[in-house]
Amino acid sequence: MIAHDLRAPISTVLNTAEVMENGIFGTISQEQQEWLGKMQKTCRAVLEIVSDFLDISKIEAGRLDLIKERIDLYKLIQGSLESYVPMATVKNIALTSQVEPNLPDIVADARRLEQVLANLISNAIKFTGAGGTIEVGAGRLNGDVRFWVKDSGEGIAADELADLFEKYRQTTSGKKSTNKGTGLGLAICKKIAEAHGGKIFVESSVGQGSTFAVEIPRH
Repeated sequence: MIAHDLRAPISTVLNTAEVMENGIFGTISQEQQEWLGKMQKTCRAVLEIVSDFLDISKIEAGRLDLIKERIDLYKLIQGSLESYVPMATVKNIALTSQVEPNLPDIVADARRLEQVLANLISNAIKFTGAGGTIEVGAGRLNGDVRFWVKDSGEGIAADELADLFEKYRQTTSGKKSTNKGTGLGLAICKKIAEAHGGKIFVESSVGQGSTFAVEIPRH
């Protein structure tokens, strides 16, 4: 209830800032435009946090309903990558895709898989330094499919890997980051993968980057 009540006023502030930035209420200065941009960025970040709390509450209440349909995983990955090109460009990070040719369609909830990809790609960008690389790929796996996000970033210490997908868990680098999240993103990804009858796992070491992979049945 609290999360729902927060969403409406935050959305109102965001929408008002967007309208003002477009000059609907009159001409604005360059400085005002910059501050309106900062307001919008902050509001979107808070809305993401609210969405995480709503999702985890639904999941824990057993109300994660999947709307399954036939999906072209290649197109889904390309769409996700395109959304993060601006963010990666700012940090001079190369985004690439490595999808197996003629990958068969899968039956899954497209919106939920996009949510998983968005979380993994945004995390990869957050923890990959300037000039780094991020690969998003997919391929067959014994009749099922696997998709992954591989980065050349900071990596994760071995003693932090076991609890990485638990609620409110953050790595040492995550705690130091200026872009702190709720610690729910990876827990939500795990629940979405499991709801599809699959799993999520990570391979990583400090200074060697990380690879997050999701395996799900094709049907």
